[in-house]
Amino acid sequence: MASPCNSRKGVFSFLYIFAIFAYLIVIIGVYMMIYERISYLENKIFILEERAGREIELKHAVKRVIIYSEQIKSMKDQIKTMFPEYAPFFDSSYSFYGINKLNDLTSTGAHSYYHWRDFALRFWCGFPLETEIIDMIAIKGRGPEYFNSSRIYERSNVFDLDRTVIVGSEARNLCSMFLSSSMNFSTTITKPPKEIFHGSSGVSQVQIYDLMKSKYGIMVYDSKENVSSAVIIPESTEIIWDDYLGLLRVAK
Repeated sequence: MASPCNSRKGVFSFLYIFAIFAYLIVIIGVYMMIYERISYLENKIFILEERAGREIELKHAVKRVIIYSEQIKSMKDQIKTMFPEYAPFFDSSYSFYGINKLNDLTSTGAHSYYHWRDFALRFWCGFPLETEIIDMIAIKGRGPEYFNSSRIYERSNVFDLDRTVIVGSEARNLCSMFLSSSMNFSTTITKPPKEIFHGSSGVSQVQIYDLMKSKYGIMVYDSKENVSSAVIIPESTEIIWDDYLGLLRVAK
């Protein structure tokens, strides 16, 4: 028959082992919670880095298309003189390969960046203030106002890349007039002449024209993460040309 002393020792031993197991379970639980939290944060950081990388990629894409567009614009007359048999091709190529070509990357475009990289895009030029940009990218309901919509172009100071304006008797791409190219083979984001905004383009802020700042921009919506942002190329940004197309060499 077991003595009361041995019984008490057995109970204490059981409680001691139980306490150790309970302690280990708590430690493991805390460790797993910390591990899951760190994994979650690491995943968010990775997503943030990837999104930042894509936005930089998009900014470079816009600059690249601007370079192509301005090279073709500056060289087409000279090339037409050198190769008159190809004149019709060069007349059509500027409109086909102009900055409006970026619209092919929107969620409804021909190449659709949304299906390629999971970002819904809207490209624009104009004079929106920072507060207006914040309002445009704010998520209201199922998404920002530009997602699956062209509502941002209903604003009087935000223009689609396809927008045209009549200058004299000629229809001109409005956003191309936000670009000023120099003989030093660079392009600067600038304000178009004030005169083009009288009447036909619908800009109501002509009276504060000198205070407005021109911008090229991209609205970016990551629908998987439900995150909306804007990539801005501000006024006075200089874009240095390269000769990727070989147009400068041909012209020489």
